[in-house]
Amino acid sequence: MIDGVIKDFTVAENLILQDHGKRPFALSIFMNPGAISRKCGEMIRSFDIRTPNQATPIKNLSGGNIQN
Repeated sequence: MIDGVIKDFTVAENLILQDHGKRPFALSIFMNPGAISRKCGEMIRSFDIRTPNQATPIKNLSGGNIQN
């Protein structure tokens, strides 16, 4: 089964995976943790992802939460 996630990455890392090198998530060669946290918080609420926090590895979530 293909989930479209990297199971060893955190919830936040997976949510920005496609856009990690673009603004506002990256400023030059540096990541922007504030922007990442804000966007991931919005996405967690929007998709009703049941996670203790953004730093939780995806592999610790239920299958239903991974599919969201």
